[in-house]
Amino acid sequence: MTFTLNTKIDVSFEWMNAFNALSDMAMILDSTQTILAVNSVIEKMTGMKQAELVGSKCHDVFHCSDHAPETCPCLRTLESKIVETADIELETFGGIFMVSVVPVLDPSGNVHQFIYIAKDITRRKKDEEGLRKRNRILSAIRECHKALVRIKDEKKLLFRFCEILVRSGGYRLAWIGFPLDDAERTVQPAAFSGIEEGYLEKITISWGEGPAGQGPTGKAIRSGKPSVCQDFTKSPRYKSWLEHASQRGFASSIALPLKTGKQCIGVLNLYSPEINGFDENEIGLLEELSEDLTFGLVAFRTGQAHAEALKALKTSETQYRMLIETANDAIFIADAETGIIIDANRAAGKLIDRPLNGIIGMHQSELHPETEKERYQDIFRNHIKTGKINTENLFVVNRKGQHIPVQINANTLEIEGKKIIQFVFRDITEFKNVEEQLRQAQKMEAIGTLAGGIAHDFNNILSPILGYTELAMLELPEDSQMASDLKEVLSAARRAKSLVQQILTFSRKGQDEIAALQLNPIIKESVRFLRSSIPSTVEFRLDIDPDSGYVFCDPTQIHQIVMNLCTNAFQAIPEEGGMIEISLKPMVVDDGIKLNLNALMTGKHIRLSVRDSGQGISDENMKRIFDPYFTTKEKDKGTGLGLAVVHGIVESLNGHIEVSSKLGKGTIFDVFLPTVEPDILEDVIPSEHVLPIGTERILFVDDDVQVSRITTRMLENLGYHVTSISSSPEALAVFIRDPDAFDLALTDQAMPHLPGTELIKKLKKNRPDIPVILCTGFNSKVTPENKSSFGINEILMKPVNRIELARTIRKVLG
Repeated sequence: MTFTLNTKIDVSFEWMNAFNALSDMAMILDSTQTILAVNSVIEKMTGMKQAELVGSKCHDVFHCSDHAPETCPCLRTLESKIVETADIELETFGGIFMVSVVPVLDPSGNVHQFIYIAKDITRRKKDEEGLRKRNRILSAIRECHKALVRIKDEKKLLFRFCEILVRSGGYRLAWIGFPLDDAERTVQPAAFSGIEEGYLEKITISWGEGPAGQGPTGKAIRSGKPSVCQDFTKSPRYKSWLEHASQRGFASSIALPLKTGKQCIGVLNLYSPEINGFDENEIGLLEELSEDLTFGLVAFRTGQAHAEALKALKTSETQYRMLIETANDAIFIADAETGIIIDANRAAGKLIDRPLNGIIGMHQSELHPETEKERYQDIFRNHIKTGKINTENLFVVNRKGQHIPVQINANTLEIEGKKIIQFVFRDITEFKNVEEQLRQAQKMEAIGTLAGGIAHDFNNILSPILGYTELAMLELPEDSQMASDLKEVLSAARRAKSLVQQILTFSRKGQDEIAALQLNPIIKESVRFLRSSIPSTVEFRLDIDPDSGYVFCDPTQIHQIVMNLCTNAFQAIPEEGGMIEISLKPMVVDDGIKLNLNALMTGKHIRLSVRDSGQGISDENMKRIFDPYFTTKEKDKGTGLGLAVVHGIVESLNGHIEVSSKLGKGTIFDVFLPTVEPDILEDVIPSEHVLPIGTERILFVDDDVQVSRITTRMLENLGYHVTSISSSPEALAVFIRDPDAFDLALTDQAMPHLPGTELIKKLKKNRPDIPVILCTGFNSKVTPENKSSFGINEILMKPVNRIELARTIRKVLG
């Protein structure tokens, strides 16, 4: 995935909202890996604010280094210009993260920014390493159990045990010793395997209380319990062995007593190259193995070996099967020579939708789409050759032919001299969905920017239409034909204003106007709007109860519900035509009804239903219709957002939505919204006949000449003395000459040279107490909640009518 932009990403309020919605660390870097923006997850994890991080180099902050690590995907993305992913240690957090870097290309095709997403996989890596380690140990134990059954000679058995534990268990040295009953209480080595290099000859080991008996071996024999040294360098007791141990790469060790009853007949010693090389689970498994070895030795000496050894083998195989069956990731085990799958777990069957007997016998390349088989074969062959595999992202194909993105890790095992490969496939569909949501968020950002531009132009066009119409109506008798005609003009202009507001609401630039409203006029208005865009072959039927009640909402929210539900219904109707029925009825939710509608509170509600005669919805799709970005339409013919938007609006209004459908019979969406009583309604629509007026001096600034003229006319009609200026720098100069010449400043926001917020800042600098009203078609930066921080008393949304203008001015001036 790549993005091509004409300009760099605009780190705006809306973009950061989308960015901060991500649950993983995310930031934007330029091509030199300088931080341009970070999301809230990074702020929380670093304890630093965005302002402190912006301008720093990524590797300074996250790697504590003056240069990027060689494995940094940013370096590869600069060359490949595609998404690159790598597992990297971020030293600042002391963990391993899966880092995905998405390039942002300039018009010339060069990378000039990165979108950097980091998911903490430290625990997963530890789990994977633990799984591999447990696999090795279990594999070694299985082989040891087989040796117990098959080998009839004690000395050969002991050497075979040591050999298996080094080769299959991954230990650096394994040796078995027997305690002698001599004066020095010596421990005599009987068998060993691994990097010994004279180690056992150069050290003195005793099971007595003296200095030579203070190591793990002596303590295990004396206590009859496992003795572990997790770090040779940390204990002064091991000083005499430290030099020899360090030379051979031993970092930790465990000694396991071979005990029968209360008697210790020997000790099994294992050495690991890792500090803290023995965890609790591993110690438990090794204790079981030492008990089995003890049993084998006793059995050899008593002639009773085979029956219990066979039982132990079965237990070991059961443990191994339980381990892979309880894993959440899909595990496939293939013959390294032929590539034929010989085993798999339940998660593997679930991933590719096949039963276990349908997986065994498949060639490993059959798991992948035709387009990726060659690449996967290269990975397979490389792993056979080197024994290593980098984390790879590929696709597997299930029985239905669906392509599922997975991340692959592999581990090579040897069982009875036969090499096998265990592949672990992790479904990364969710991670890919996050990438897609990020892409959609960028699309929505672009739509929002476009919507803002449209709103600005439309509002400037609508302002003189609304203003001059209102002024003209003041000069006419209310019952005249001309007044009636102008009312229709005013109604049409208000519908256009509402349309712009819907666009801004969709793009998240609008400011909701919540009020208690009757829904029937809004629904009828929405249907009139839809009628112009839906073919006449689709019949609209309305069943609207005018006394349904009031709902506390924003009218654009109801428009969105009706528009999206009706558009969805239209798209389900065949080309030859059909019917969409919209009904609005009052209802009371009582305890009986609540059995089916548990999401609703008891009481009065409105039920808005949209029914169509379309093709219906399948049971499978019914489960996902409200999921964001889910769509059954062809590519580029739907965003998958319509029903998700409806669901979100209904939930925000404390309502509930139900859907029922039958294939070939059509679909019904029922929206339930709580009503409010008329006696608690606010007087949200003031009378046009009683408008507050004044005589104060107003400085009015707007760069649009038509808007400037009509607003000046309306202000003067209300009695005010107006100084109207179409240039914000000129208005500032006029104000600076005599700041006390004005009682109020009323300014537009979107102006060249000096935007409204900047003009206000300079006005306040010259006269801090000047009251200010900001007039804007949209503004993502200034909101009713933060307006005071900009020195703004009130905000007027364009296009402004006389009522809003008059009321707002008096509210500010008192």
